[in-house]
Amino acid sequence: MPHHYFLDLLDSFLPAARPTGPDNVEEEEENEEEDEEEEEKVEEEEEEEEEEGEEYKEEEEEEEEEEEEEKEEEEEEEEEEEYEEEEEEKEREEKKVEEEEDKEADNVDNDERKEEQDEEKEENEDEEEEEVEGGHLTFSLLEEEEEGSRDSLECI
Repeated sequence: MPHHYFLDLLDSFLPAARPTGPDNVEEEEENEEEDEEEEEKVEEEEEEEEEEGEEYKEEEEEEEEEEEEEKEEEEEEEEEEEYEEEEEEKEREEKKVEEEEDKEADNVDNDERKEEQDEEKEENEDEEEEEVEGGHLTFSLLEEEEEGSRDSLECI
């Protein structure tokens, strides 16, 4: 085992057992200064990390706010689109209803015209029948005469 290892081991268990001299006091002061400097560096690093963390948090919060605003805008746009679609659908339905009402009105008008035409036709047919009936009597008499002459021809 090397000799310095033994001393290091002894120092770890009994640091005060070693003689302190002017060299050791200076070393201890230097060590303390170095320790303090290291502590200051660590504190500065921690502060920087905290600041960076705070900046990062702020940036994240800003990004989240922006995302929320974008989502809200998108939702508003979707609502507007849905509203417009509903309005368009209502207009289409109203047009359909108007068209159907117009068709029904046209059908009623057509039915009325047809009824009038049918009535006129019936009146005309009635008039024709009356004329024909007046003429029919003469026509039927002629037929009877013809039949009678046929009968007489058959007899011969």
